[in-house]
Amino acid sequence: MAVSLEQIIAALLKNGGWIKPTADILGISRQALEKRIKHNAKLKQVQLDIKAGYLDFAESKVIAAVNDNKTWAICFYLKCQGKERGWIEYQGHEVSGKGGEPIVSICKKPDYSKLSKADLKALHALSEKLYS
Repeated sequence: MAVSLEQIIAALLKNGGWIKPTADILGISRQALEKRIKHNAKLKQVQLDIKAGYLDFAESKVIAAVNDNKTWAICFYLKCQGKERGWIEYQGHEVSGKGGEPIVSICKKPDYSKLSKADLKALHALSEKLYS
């Protein structure tokens, strides 16, 4: 039996617009529900409206907590909404060498002048083997 548009809308409303619990209630797969929503402008808009409503509701709870002088809410609000005024947490990581010195590369250019002609030929043969 096919699931109607009205059944999908009712289930989306009941589950806050979330796909998996809505699909479970309807007895269809998550993929089937996603496909229906993707190809139906009304379903897409209903889902967006439901999620926007929950976001509005959650924001109102944060504002209520700020108004009740809840420290966590004040900090949260400032970190999220007060960035342009400098209310931002910064976690920087400085990387340096031993004792705070600059990092020095330990990869040095090889000095081939110390190799004999036989060593150079062997090295060349190995390079050919590795890079061919």
